[in-house]
Amino acid sequence: MLNPVNSIDATVIERIVYGFPAVAKAIEDAPPEKWWIALEAAEASYIGTLQSSGFSDVVSQALVAAIIQCLKGQLAGDRLTDDEIIDKIRAEVSALAGC
Repeated sequence: MLNPVNSIDATVIERIVYGFPAVAKAIEDAPPEKWWIALEAAEASYIGTLQSSGFSDVVSQALVAAIIQCLKGQLAGDRLTDDEIIDKIRAEVSALAGC
């Protein structure tokens, strides 16, 4: 059964968020002209992870949009805690589900 938006598997999201420092470092270490390619690779990886965890295509896309937005924020200097990032992702996806 596919996971709906309202039952976000926190462990999957947490694993992704806990990996942000390593992903951000890898992106920052790349030449700036390669950052979009690195972000696209991260996006594809996150979508695959979510889909293999049972999330539908639509839910995976919505989650990844929120995840990538938070990752871009971290690259831009946001200093949110992991829990704050997870809460932000959940809030953004919940808002989408209400549309």
